[in-house]
Amino acid sequence: MAHKRICFIIAAFSDGGVNRVVANLSNEFVKRGMEVTVVALSSKYSETRSLYNDEVKLECLNFFRVFSFLPLFWFFLKNRQYDVVISSVEFVNVHTIVAHTFAGLHSKLIVSTHTDLTAEKKQNTSLILKIVYRLSSIL
Repeated sequence: MAHKRICFIIAAFSDGGVNRVVANLSNEFVKRGMEVTVVALSSKYSETRSLYNDEVKLECLNFFRVFSFLPLFWFFLKNRQYDVVISSVEFVNVHTIVAHTFAGLHSKLIVSTHTDLTAEKKQNTSLILKIVYRLSSIL
């Protein structure tokens, strides 16, 4: 049986909370024999390499402009053919869902958020997220 190929999509490499969760999950999946890649949309990974097991692949796409990078992101995901794609920050989730959907991928897409979607200040954003999140496999 082939190893599962898992891809985590994050905004940037940092030592923040979401990145630590991604590092912990990545390290555990590698220990269990899975192939794991962590992809940052827009930053280098200098100081955060130490969070990850040496077998975890780190990639930086250096995408800075939202609309110009979506086609490139589609091609990236389509060419890699991951079994599972996992995203966990609101704006990254939206981009990942759109790219995954338009690339016509059949892999599982898991998105998570660490925010209260009912917060009054996010009322407009909340509606967009509720619509787009329906396209994911698991929320």
